[in-house]
Amino acid sequence: MKIYIKDKKFIGSTIALFFGLVNMLGMITNPSPNLNPVMGGGALPSFYIIIGALVYRSAKKRKLNLVANTRKRKVFEFLALAFIVFVFLSSQQVLQMIQDGNITNLVIMAWIIIAYLTAIRSGLKKKVE
Repeated sequence: MKIYIKDKKFIGSTIALFFGLVNMLGMITNPSPNLNPVMGGGALPSFYIIIGALVYRSAKKRKLNLVANTRKRKVFEFLALAFIVFVFLSSQQVLQMIQDGNITNLVIMAWIIIAYLTAIRSGLKKKVE
């Protein structure tokens, strides 16, 4: 996997990926005793951010014609987003978290979907050369 650090087109997803990985490592190495280990011990938001950043990066690469715009790539992007939504909705504590005001996972999931949709929205136009 090629990381585009010098290319400013991918700086946002690189930052999100970095913070997601750092947060995931922090939650794995020093889990909070207040968080439920069955629910990932608080690592689920990090997981959402990592997968979302990778999906966004893939969509942006397709938009910029850096990779082939194949059906297989689109299917994997959709499946990754569907997996994030499925994991979020299958959580037994979703309604309790929303009731308690802990909507971090919901905000992260919405941010991922909005970012992905904005990445593919402008990519639907034909590139004029």
